Amino acid sequence: MIRVAGAALLLALAGCDGGPQTPQPAASPAANAYADRLVAMPEGERNAVLIRAIRDAGQDCQQVVTSIPAGPAGWDARCDDDRPWRISIGANGDASVIPLSEPAG
Repeated sequence: MIRVAGAALLLALAGCDGGPQTPQPAASPAANAYADRLVAMPEGERNAVLIRAIRDAGQDCQQVVTSIPAGPAGWDARCDDDRPWRISIGANGDASVIPLSEPAG
């Protein structure tokens, strides 16, 4: 598993709405505002955030071509080279990037 500091993900998410950031009240421990923002994004914007997490983890990916939800705060992303990744977003904005192996077949 590769952890990516939240700063890059925060910057990517902050740039998506174009407006000034408003302080939010403290959320319950179960809430994950970063993951919720990814859910609300159009697929193209979400894929841009996910590729940033993959690249910040030191992995090669030229383009995320698909992304699907994987649990409450995670996404399965597939790069244009057909490599699959699981990106989990922590409540603090940190991303964990895990390579997924293809099923034998």
